[in-house]
Amino acid sequence: MVNPAVVIAMLALAAASAPQHADAHGFIEVPKSEFPKGTSNPSEWIVEFPPPWTGNWKDPANFAKVSKEKGFDTLRSYIEDKGALCGKTDPNATPKAIPSDNKVHFSRPIVHPGPCEIWLDDKRVMQDDDCEATFGDEIPVWNIDFSSCKSNCMLRFFWLGLQDSGTRWQVYKNCVPLKGLGGNGSSSSTTPAATTKAPSATSSSKTPAPAPATKTPSPATKAPSPTTKTPSTKAPKTPKPSKAPKTPKPTKAPKTPKPSKTSKGEVGGDADDVPSTSTNGTDIVKCKVKSARRS
Repeated sequence: MVNPAVVIAMLALAAASAPQHADAHGFIEVPKSEFPKGTSNPSEWIVEFPPPWTGNWKDPANFAKVSKEKGFDTLRSYIEDKGALCGKTDPNATPKAIPSDNKVHFSRPIVHPGPCEIWLDDKRVMQDDDCEATFGDEIPVWNIDFSSCKSNCMLRFFWLGLQDSGTRWQVYKNCVPLKGLGGNGSSSSTTPAATTKAPSATSSSKTPAPAPATKTPSPATKAPSPTTKTPSTKAPKTPKPSKAPKTPKPTKAPKTPKPSKTSKGEVGGDADDVPSTSTNGTDIVKCKVKSARRS
């Protein structure tokens, strides 16, 4: 007879060793992904296929290079038509509020190398050539700019797992409907009530004289400061002094004519009558005078 305790222990061991499919590869946790009821293995890949191009697919950077050469600028453009548009998630689920911290969380560490992207409708807001290498054993958390989600929008997650050193490629997709920005996730905004009360129709007939509200305006026009500059008058140039007329040279006095010589017969008067001026032969005249006096 089989011991019931042994059977229970064996079943528990089998259950523990069986592969867990509920979160085998992960999905968007925040904001919460939803799956239709009865969905099996909701986080499993939706399409698997061998590499369509030759190359070394152990390095995800090689996929980024070759896919662009093949005409695929984004991961979404390459895998959007492979499998269901939203994978196994429900795109018609109740829209979720945009996270208050603007962060999107995955449900578990990413276990395969390969590129991943997040889109808000048709705007890409996150791209990584190798999400596994970026986060390692940590659960991925992405900071997302939700400013483009003005009204309801769709958050879409794309991931291509390069399985078994790139020999098998697996496609993963998630969709999460979001409420637009209306109070950080609120679907409606509150219009403030008007606070101005309408005047009562039965108010007193006495109307207080309103205080004059018009203030005498201070003159705003500033008197213009005189801008005319006093012209600077240059002093007239002092004329150069005219040259003094040259002093005429003095006129030479006429030469006094020499006295005529006295003839020998005229000598005989006083000595005083003899002119003092001597000429040639003065000594002879003097002798004659002396001899006249002696006689």
